[in-house]
Amino acid sequence: MFYNYTLTENKFLLIVTHKHTVIVLMKYLLKISDEEFEFYELPNKKILLIELNNSFEYVKHDEIDY
Repeated sequence: MFYNYTLTENKFLLIVTHKHTVIVLMKYLLKISDEEFEFYELPNKKILLIELNNSFEYVKHDEIDY
């Protein structure tokens, strides 16, 4: 069964994706320059919990062990 939720329903949105996709997302959210991006690394074996405000702008992120 498929449930259709909008991002404004105050629910958690879970995105499961490949590491390369997440690293590009973090570049965008953290506003990392191309030069800095060459050295940016995601933590291994961690879940990233990304918090956005009501305007869907980046607020913070936490790294959670699994």
